[in-house]
Amino acid sequence: MNRIDGSAKRTVFVRAHIAPLFPEALPPARGAPLQGQAIRFPVSDLCACESDALYEPYNQLGGNKKSFHLSEYFFSSNVKKLFFDTNLFYDASIEHIWYTGMRASPLFEAPNDDASVKAPGTADKTRSSDAADFFVPYRDFDTRARCLYHPDFLIETKQRQFYIVEIADERTVNRRIVRAKREYVESANENADGTRIEYVCIPSHYADMRFEKFIASRGRYADFS
Repeated sequence: MNRIDGSAKRTVFVRAHIAPLFPEALPPARGAPLQGQAIRFPVSDLCACESDALYEPYNQLGGNKKSFHLSEYFFSSNVKKLFFDTNLFYDASIEHIWYTGMRASPLFEAPNDDASVKAPGTADKTRSSDAADFFVPYRDFDTRARCLYHPDFLIETKQRQFYIVEIADERTVNRRIVRAKREYVESANENADGTRIEYVCIPSHYADMRFEKFIASRGRYADFS
């Protein structure tokens, strides 16, 4: 993967705020109208833009609002873009699929030196968030520090079931940090009023499977988590 120059950034507009599933999951929306809010992201070849012919039917402006809470998504890997495209286009059971794994720099804080910009896929997904980002708080097993995790995807089905989805390398799918995130979600569900959410870690070689099929088939395969 080529290193990204710090000046190579795109302005991405916030089209919709993702409603918090738990009280601490999203900071209050800032005062500006949604169309007036913008974020800076490093440029990537793995881009999905709301105005592209493929994606326009699903955007927030003239489409069915299935996705694109931001005007563009910049994916950190081909595998994650494959999962997004498969489920945006072919899974009719999904009401919304948001890609929430991007790390943003606000316009007024956007760095211009390439030393401060990491290549796609190397961003720290447990740092503080902007108002447009969805994140999940959890406790680190070792330090008990409170961390903020930015999952790859947030999915809402037409049956009003919510899923936090991470596309994970098979070597990391059972690490303690993954268990910490899952345990937080399970604990939060115990205190939730009506809305429930499930944490799902999908091995990368199942990224081309429709999410509905993956969920229905988990019990049939040992490496489904």
